Amino acid sequence: MLIAIAALILLSVFLIKRLSLRKPILPTHKQIVFTGNAYLPAISPDGKFIAYVNHENYDEQKVMIQDIVNGQEIEVFSGQEFSYELRWLPDGSELSVCGGKDDDWAIFVVTRLGGTVRRLKYAPYFAWSPDGSQIAKIWMASKEITITNESSGETTSIPLKGSFTFIKGIDWSPANNFLLFLTSDDEERYAIWAISTDGTTQRMVVEDDVPLFSPRWSPRGDAIYYFRRKGLLKDLWKIPVSSDTGNPIKPASLVLSDLQAGDFFTFTSEGTKMLYTREIRSSNLWLATIEGSGKDQKVKTKQLTRSTLWNKYPSISPDGKKVAVYWNRRPSRGLWVFPIEDSSQAFLLKENAYPVGWSADGKWIYAAEEISGTLKIFKISIKGNQTKIILTIPFTLEQGWPKYEYVSMIPDGKKFVFPVYKYHSDVWMVENFDQEMR
Repeated sequence: MLIAIAALILLSVFLIKRLSLRKPILPTHKQIVFTGNAYLPAISPDGKFIAYVNHENYDEQKVMIQDIVNGQEIEVFSGQEFSYELRWLPDGSELSVCGGKDDDWAIFVVTRLGGTVRRLKYAPYFAWSPDGSQIAKIWMASKEITITNESSGETTSIPLKGSFTFIKGIDWSPANNFLLFLTSDDEERYAIWAISTDGTTQRMVVEDDVPLFSPRWSPRGDAIYYFRRKGLLKDLWKIPVSSDTGNPIKPASLVLSDLQAGDFFTFTSEGTKMLYTREIRSSNLWLATIEGSGKDQKVKTKQLTRSTLWNKYPSISPDGKKVAVYWNRRPSRGLWVFPIEDSSQAFLLKENAYPVGWSADGKWIYAAEEISGTLKIFKISIKGNQTKIILTIPFTLEQGWPKYEYVSMIPDGKKFVFPVYKYHSDVWMVENFDQEMR
């Protein structure tokens, strides 16, 4: 079971200008919301209010606004499913959010105190101009940005260059006429681009084969911030850019590391505070037992482990009294055994190996691992004092790549079934592909 607990965290003073003769001001983290189901965080430009979506009930989510000083909280909008974007308008008087149900989606704009809701044409990602008079929108599979004047309704389109498949984020510089947008391609490479609002200048700012999230302009428009995934965590990175051209002027540098963060963050207008969701993800073991039969049959459930780490690929012993599992507990990641009737546990093997099954007498656990294309299946005694290799199968690139996480076996340990992933790539040539080149 996956438990995702989100708590809104306020990060203060990490962007305050530091003079060389002064001690650096260290960042401080403060939890603001304690619901465990908050996402899409947005801090008001003046830093006095926060907004977020409460998704305790997925079909009836709520947009909440909280006063940071006194903690008072109000619901300003509900009854929709909300996703992708939640943004304050630049003057802080209104809040905008992407939401809808079924095929009826829109961008909704509501005042800070709730009340009348304005409805704008839908787009999954959007950003407001510095004066709030225009809104830029993108669609994930599109190759353009549309900019609409909210007073006149006039819309212009900016064609986008580059080889990419999806657009996943946008931001409008608060200091100049530049936009940011985030893309990904079929090879899962990510890029952040800067483009002028008239479309005359477009430049790639950063490219990475690790997922990137939430590109944001600095308040002065002279730097770009973004999240970069690191395993289950995220790092915050910064790239100084020219506010006139959008060109990077220095290499990217790490600002904050190892954040248990969600995908989104926002700044105050002066850049001293940042809001994000802190997400704690874990996987624990549960036992389901069928009791009785027929009309009297019942299912009894029991949680076996309680941690903020990951338990994967459980295998229950023949007598039903123990469970073998891969557990990423530091510093002893590897194969563990949990008795079902108590909370004790035994560490067997510090390997990147996953349990496959048990011997019929319950004295041995079979496990599988893959090293450089070679599948190895071995058995280890439940006391952890003996290990025996059962089979080793090397695979060539032509044959494919064994997926050791999904090995299945019969009880006598004589037959094993496992999937093999295969990638095929050849070189082709086409002649006369462009008639104008003949």
